[in-house]
Amino acid sequence: MNIKKMLCPVCMKKLVVRQLLPLETLDEHVSDPNRIPCNKPALQCPDGKCPSRLIGCIWDNIEGGLFYIGKYPDKKEKDLVPFIDGIDSPFGSFDRSWQAEKKAENKANKHIFTFPKWFPGILSKMEVHTNWRYTANYDGKITSRKFRLSWIKIEKGFRTYHIWGMRMLIYSLKGLFKAWWSIKKNPNDGWAYKSINDDINIIKLENPEWWRIVSAKVAIVLLKTLPLQTNLLTVKKENGKVLV
Repeated sequence: MNIKKMLCPVCMKKLVVRQLLPLETLDEHVSDPNRIPCNKPALQCPDGKCPSRLIGCIWDNIEGGLFYIGKYPDKKEKDLVPFIDGIDSPFGSFDRSWQAEKKAENKANKHIFTFPKWFPGILSKMEVHTNWRYTANYDGKITSRKFRLSWIKIEKGFRTYHIWGMRMLIYSLKGLFKAWWSIKKNPNDGWAYKSINDDINIIKLENPEWWRIVSAKVAIVLLKTLPLQTNLLTVKKENGKVLV
């Protein structure tokens, strides 16, 4: 059995396998909540005096260091477990990386501005939030971060994240050029042809967004530079409108 090296998030001693236990993962619970989970290596701190042993802390070795508690502690007992950096996942685990990223993001991201109700168009009552995205290694150390703004509308109690058309256009064009380049390397790539044609067909929707129209026009230009496939419809124009 291949046991990953993980360190206790309290005293940093190497965790050891005590026994195999039916530790249920989120995937197992979602797929079949009534199924008995399969046995997994249960990791525990080898130091009997470590505060993590007070409430029976164990971690699995299969799902990246998920944390389990042997018993439900009261607040006083839980406060006696000084997890390093406030993260209960072991050093050297995916879960510690994930928790460190989320903890940093929750601390950094803030609501910075709300447009007034009388502001015209989509910006009326739009909230602007910072949206930092952090990357951490398996020891929970932040290695990089990216910044962008989140634009949020709250209507009838529901929060909706607004994505600007320019961002969607860039995303769409990246896919188009990727498909175009794929056909250049492999003229028989039918899926890439279909992807380009789909971008053209999308403007048949009623009142398509402006970025879809721009993307469709670029797709038409790219398609004309490629050898047409006999099993795909060609681009035509009728009364000034594009037909596929």
